Amino acid sequence: MKNALNPYGQGNSAKFTVDAIEKSYKEGLLYIKSPEEVINSFKRKMTLITEYMTVNEFEIKMH
Repeated sequence: MKNALNPYGQGNSAKFTVDAIEKSYKEGLLYIKSPEEVINSFKRKMTLITEYMTVNEFEIKMH
C-alpha cells in the first residue's frame, strides 16, 4: 500500500482552481460581479456581534 497512489490527489486542487479562475479573469473571459449587480434588493450591512450565537439565531434576531 505504501506505493499506491493517493485516491484524493496531491493536495493542490485548490491552487489549480484559483489559477484557472485568475487566468480566465486576466484574459477577459470572466467578469466577477458584486452582489449589488446581480440582485437589486441585496443590502450589505456590517454588524458587530458581541454575544455568542449561531447563524440561525442571528438571522432570527435580526429579521
